Amino acid sequence: MTLTSRLLNTFLCLCGSLFALAPADGAFEPVPYELLQGSFILDECRDCDRAPIRRPVRGTFVMTQLPVLFPGELYQITELKVQDAAGEYKASGSGELQVLFGNAAIQTLKLEVEVNGTGGIQLTSESVEAGLFWPPAFDLQAKDGSPQDPLHVYTLRLWAAPKAVKPVLYRLVQGIDNSSLTDECRPPCKRFTITVPIAGTFELGEIAANPLFTTYRLDNIDFYTPAGDRLYFVSGSGLYRWGGEVAVTQSMELECKVNDQPGTKFSSDPGIAGEPFPKIGIALTQFEPVILVVYSLKLLAEPSDQPPRTPFRRGDANGDGQADISDAVSILLWLFVGGEKPGCLEAADANGVDGHDISDAVYLLLYLFQAGPSPPEPGPENCGPAPKPAFACDQYPQC
Repeated sequence: MTLTSRLLNTFLCLCGSLFALAPADGAFEPVPYELLQGSFILDECRDCDRAPIRRPVRGTFVMTQLPVLFPGELYQITELKVQDAAGEYKASGSGELQVLFGNAAIQTLKLEVEVNGTGGIQLTSESVEAGLFWPPAFDLQAKDGSPQDPLHVYTLRLWAAPKAVKPVLYRLVQGIDNSSLTDECRPPCKRFTITVPIAGTFELGEIAANPLFTTYRLDNIDFYTPAGDRLYFVSGSGLYRWGGEVAVTQSMELECKVNDQPGTKFSSDPGIAGEPFPKIGIALTQFEPVILVVYSLKLLAEPSDQPPRTPFRRGDANGDGQADISDAVSILLWLFVGGEKPGCLEAADANGVDGHDISDAVYLLLYLFQAGPSPPEPGPENCGPAPKPAFACDQYPQC
């Protein structure tokens, strides 16, 4: 990050904190947060040669600002619930996020969690400078410094932001001069640089606004090369900030999977907005590349007239907010005795095999009572859209 970017980052962070989670009347309201794609749990073994196990996780928590007497901010984290897609790692707990103001805003995360039934695990992050999108989004890794069980030393990365308000589906404007991906191979590699047009969609939803700028979440990124011999697929999530009337600037950060390479991070330097909002025109470059290949993106996107995909919990066929035995019963009643049709057909496809039959009920019962595999993404606990929708989800009010 350049010196100019660092100074702007600090200025925006300190100014933005004046308008962060506290309402004008001084009362601190709880704010629901969700994990962005890129959050993970890491399970390491201190006293054995087992390879570390790293799993992507999704989840939610509630964050409430507390009154303080020091120059900074303190936030209470409650109702933390995260799990991986297979349900093999589940964590829950509470904690706090502390922000100290000085030459920069410095963040520290402390959590007490239960992981897979083992409680009292204390996770603490290093004290690091707040990112460009704080407030309200943050990205911190908290690790167990004094493990109870040296065979399982946990680290939890929370890349988190408030739930988006009324997300809008965006579509890339096609054409290599509008939206493209560049694949460059750094020395000593001598391969030619490849630039291809990309198409696709993402969802954009507001998460915070103040007189200086508005911050948005990008979710369900789905970019691809529409044709050609070389195919690229990009998925992930991120954050976008637009300067509004005071300073028409913009910034974006993404964390994506490019083909089979997860954890690919893109960022733009804060700069003048390329298009009048709600259009978005921006260039991003991969940062912290760990291999010779470096990707960059050029995006021109505009709102689509299609609605975004509805988030749901797979297996929650009756739409009451949780997957349990009543959902298996409701599936069987619907299929065989004329029971009520599920409001979200994707949720009733418990095994995710693009069909509705008795196997969905059996799959759900095995998961609930026989430690069977978890229903596929978005899973039975975390709200999210279907990666590749096969059915309508007209009504699911619990997300």
